[in-house]
Amino acid sequence: TEFGYSPYDTPKTDFEFSHELTRSLTFMLFDGQRAIFRGKLSCSMTGWMLNSEFFLGLAQDTSPLIIFKILFYYWPKPFY
Repeated sequence: TEFGYSPYDTPKTDFEFSHELTRSLTFMLFDGQRAIFRGKLSCSMTGWMLNSEFFLGLAQDTSPLIIFKILFYYWPKPFY
């Protein structure tokens, strides 16, 4: 892609107070040349939430299933 990515020496971390432990992953999807989606997936023991930071230019009847398939394929497997 033409997205100039330069990681920080130390990763940026965010902190929020919550009543339960939650893991979050901020990610971007590209169409080959430009970013088409940026979001944050948060998972806890009780559920998950996908927050969109900017929207895709897709028709209203487009199924979000493909985004979920990509996310859960690359999401780290839980350890017990």
